Amino acid sequence: MGRLMRRTISVPVQFGLAAAAVAVALTLAGLWRGGLFTWRNILTGAILGGGTWGIITWAIVHTLYLVEEDGQDGHQD
Repeated sequence: MGRLMRRTISVPVQFGLAAAAVAVALTLAGLWRGGLFTWRNILTGAILGGGTWGIITWAIVHTLYLVEEDGQDGHQD
């Protein structure tokens, strides 16, 4: 039998998912408080809020990782 391969989620993706989860939670809280808690608003808020914050956070953290890797490779004395 083949060995099970364990896949891990990269750190930038973890940060992106965490930011998306926080954005969705804040969106839901705002919708609930404003009395606008409908399925259409929930779906729109989750896609726009969670998706936007998730992608932006992933891009920033991914860029930081690339800069760190480049800095470590280029400054070996």
